[in-house]
Amino acid sequence: MSARVEKADNSGDSYFGLGILRSANAGNSWNLILTANSGALSFAGLGGTRMAFSTATGQMSTVVAAMAISSEGIVSGAVSSNTMPGLYTSADAGQTWNYNALSDPSGVIDAHSATSVSYNSAAGLFFAAVRYHGFYSSPDGVTWTRLVNQPGSSLLSTSACPPQSTSNGQTCSIFRAEITAVPTRNEMYVWFVYYAGGELTDGGVWQSLNAGASWTQISDSGITNCGDALGCGIE
Repeated sequence: MSARVEKADNSGDSYFGLGILRSANAGNSWNLILTANSGALSFAGLGGTRMAFSTATGQMSTVVAAMAISSEGIVSGAVSSNTMPGLYTSADAGQTWNYNALSDPSGVIDAHSATSVSYNSAAGLFFAAVRYHGFYSSPDGVTWTRLVNQPGSSLLSTSACPPQSTSNGQTCSIFRAEITAVPTRNEMYVWFVYYAGGELTDGGVWQSLNAGASWTQISDSGITNCGDALGCGIE
């Protein structure tokens, strides 16, 4: 199974996708899935940033896809009223998909690009990052909860990141993120970037050893060259 991988950064050179490709025969042939929610929502205009697969007993057919809006999708007119960025879940190994409407403790959030998703097998939890909102976890890929303690501390507090991001001019300090979990260990790492003064800024690399209950920042000052002339992927 595959989704077209995008940078999820709204860059003009990030192409949009048409849907999710699924193979049931080890990649010999592929079927393009164009819609979710029984046809009510379209994948056209979205880019699949990441996918995560559950390894929990009884949930091994559960897949979560993080879907992001591409500027090119908007310009080209592929994004319509039935295009929703965010998290999508399949309970049947990618045959059908449903959109996940997320809620914070104080209300339903507005839809924005999901820029990463990962499965922590030791904790039995999915973790995802959503633009202008923060980091979320889910035991089943369907019910999501905003992490009480966010990487970045006050940068991603509930006051800085309200459920309706337009209420504070989308100043919640997360634009895109990466999440990874160490297999068989309850050990995760996240990295995120945010806008400050009109420029994308490094939000730091953070480690959790307790399923996202708390985070410790790891110095990334020693990363002097990652092959990107614009600064280790921040741009």
